Amino acid sequence: MTLPTNASASEIRLSADGRDVLVPVETFRTWQAELMELDVLRDYKARMDATLAKLENQVMALEVALEQERRATDNTVGSLQLSVERYKRRAKSPGLGVGFGWSSADEWAAIVGLVWKLDGLVP
Repeated sequence: MTLPTNASASEIRLSADGRDVLVPVETFRTWQAELMELDVLRDYKARMDATLAKLENQVMALEVALEQERRATDNTVGSLQLSVERYKRRAKSPGLGVGFGWSSADEWAAIVGLVWKLDGLVP
Protein backbone atom coordinates (compact mmCIF):
# COMPACT_ATOMS: atom_id res chain seq x y z
CA MET A 1 0.00 0.00 0.00
CA THR A 2 1.32 3.43 -0.82
CA LEU A 3 0.75 6.32 1.49
CA PRO A 4 -1.15 9.38 0.32
CA THR A 5 1.14 11.93 -1.26
CA ASN A 6 -0.58 15.12 -0.18
CA ALA A 7 2.27 16.15 2.11
CA SER A 8 5.31 17.97 0.78
CA ALA A 9 8.74 16.43 1.11
CA SER A 10 9.84 19.08 3.61
CA GLU A 11 7.09 18.07 6.06
CA ILE A 12 8.09 14.42 6.17
CA ARG A 13 11.58 13.63 7.47
CA LEU A 14 13.52 10.96 9.28
CA SER A 15 14.40 11.23 12.94
CA ALA A 16 17.99 11.87 13.93
CA ASP A 17 18.66 8.16 14.52
CA GLY A 18 16.97 7.23 11.19
CA ARG A 19 14.51 4.80 12.75
CA ASP A 20 11.36 6.91 12.75
CA VAL A 21 9.55 8.96 10.17
CA LEU A 22 8.40 12.32 11.46
CA VAL A 23 5.12 13.52 10.02
CA PRO A 24 3.29 16.70 11.03
CA VAL A 25 0.06 16.10 12.97
CA GLU A 26 -2.17 17.63 10.28
CA THR A 27 -0.66 15.41 7.57
CA PHE A 28 -1.13 12.35 9.81
CA ARG A 29 -4.77 13.28 10.49
CA THR A 30 -5.37 13.76 6.79
CA TRP A 31 -3.92 10.33 6.08
CA GLN A 32 -5.94 8.83 8.92
CA ALA A 33 -9.17 10.38 7.56
CA GLU A 34 -8.39 9.04 4.07
CA LEU A 35 -7.75 5.56 5.48
CA MET A 36 -11.01 5.67 7.42
CA GLU A 37 -12.82 6.73 4.25
CA LEU A 38 -11.16 3.85 2.44
CA ASP A 39 -12.45 1.44 5.10
CA VAL A 40 -15.97 2.83 4.68
CA LEU A 41 -15.70 2.42 0.91
CA ARG A 42 -14.45 -1.15 1.30
CA ASP A 43 -17.43 -1.96 3.54
CA TYR A 44 -19.76 -0.37 0.99
CA LYS A 45 -18.17 -2.38 -1.82
CA ALA A 46 -18.58 -5.60 0.19
CA ARG A 47 -22.30 -4.81 0.70
CA MET A 48 -22.73 -4.00 -2.98
CA ASP A 49 -20.99 -7.25 -3.96
CA ALA A 50 -23.34 -9.20 -1.68
CA THR A 51 -26.36 -7.37 -3.12
CA LEU A 52 -25.12 -8.00 -6.65
CA ALA A 53 -24.73 -11.73 -5.94
CA LYS A 54 -28.25 -11.85 -4.49
CA LEU A 55 -29.68 -10.04 -7.53
CA GLU A 56 -27.79 -12.33 -9.91
CA ASN A 57 -29.35 -15.34 -8.16
CA GLN A 58 -32.81 -13.78 -8.47
CA VAL A 59 -32.26 -13.06 -12.17
CA MET A 60 -31.11 -16.65 -12.70
CA ALA A 61 -34.23 -17.97 -10.94
CA LEU A 62 -36.43 -15.72 -13.08
CA GLU A 63 -34.68 -16.91 -16.24
CA VAL A 64 -35.32 -20.54 -15.24
CA ALA A 65 -38.99 -19.77 -14.55
CA LEU A 66 -39.28 -17.92 -17.86
CA GLU A 67 -37.78 -20.86 -19.74
CA GLN A 68 -40.26 -23.22 -18.05
CA GLU A 69 -43.13 -20.94 -19.04
CA ARG A 70 -41.87 -20.83 -22.62
CA ARG A 71 -41.73 -24.63 -22.77
CA ALA A 72 -45.24 -24.88 -21.29
CA THR A 73 -46.53 -22.35 -23.82
CA ASP A 74 -44.87 -24.21 -26.69
CA ASN A 75 -46.46 -27.46 -25.48
CA THR A 76 -49.88 -25.80 -25.22
CA VAL A 77 -49.61 -24.26 -28.68
CA GLY A 78 -48.49 -27.60 -30.13
CA SER A 79 -51.38 -29.36 -28.44
CA LEU A 80 -53.85 -26.80 -29.76
CA GLN A 81 -52.46 -27.15 -33.27
CA LEU A 82 -52.97 -30.91 -33.09
CA SER A 83 -56.53 -30.37 -31.84
CA VAL A 84 -57.26 -28.03 -34.73
CA GLU A 85 -55.87 -30.55 -37.21
CA ARG A 86 -58.03 -33.32 -35.68
CA TYR A 87 -61.08 -31.04 -35.84
CA LYS A 88 -60.42 -30.24 -39.49
CA ARG A 89 -60.13 -33.95 -40.33
CA ARG A 90 -63.36 -34.76 -38.49
CA ALA A 91 -65.22 -31.84 -40.03
CA LYS A 92 -64.63 -33.27 -43.51
CA SER A 93 -66.28 -36.58 -42.69
CA PRO A 94 -70.03 -37.18 -42.20
CA GLY A 95 -71.47 -37.26 -38.73
CA LEU A 96 -74.67 -37.70 -36.80
CA GLY A 97 -76.47 -34.54 -35.69
CA VAL A 98 -78.94 -34.40 -32.83
CA GLY A 99 -81.01 -31.34 -31.95
CA PHE A 100 -83.68 -30.45 -29.41
CA GLY A 101 -85.91 -27.42 -29.26
CA TRP A 102 -89.32 -25.92 -28.72
CA SER A 103 -91.61 -26.18 -31.72
CA SER A 104 -94.12 -23.67 -33.05
CA ALA A 105 -96.86 -26.03 -31.81
CA ASP A 106 -95.76 -25.33 -28.21
CA GLU A 107 -94.20 -28.71 -27.62
CA TRP A 108 -90.72 -30.15 -27.42
CA ALA A 109 -89.21 -31.31 -30.69
CA ALA A 110 -86.20 -33.45 -31.45
CA ILE A 111 -84.36 -34.02 -34.69
CA VAL A 112 -81.74 -36.57 -35.66
CA GLY A 113 -79.96 -36.52 -38.96
CA LEU A 114 -76.85 -37.03 -41.01
CA VAL A 115 -74.62 -33.93 -41.18
CA TRP A 116 -71.80 -33.08 -43.53
CA LYS A 117 -69.66 -29.97 -43.65
CA LEU A 118 -69.68 -28.21 -46.99
CA ASP A 119 -66.62 -25.98 -47.31
CA GLY A 120 -67.30 -22.48 -48.54
CA LEU A 121 -71.03 -22.38 -47.79
CA VAL A 122 -70.71 -21.34 -44.17
CA PRO A 123 -67.91 -19.01 -43.08
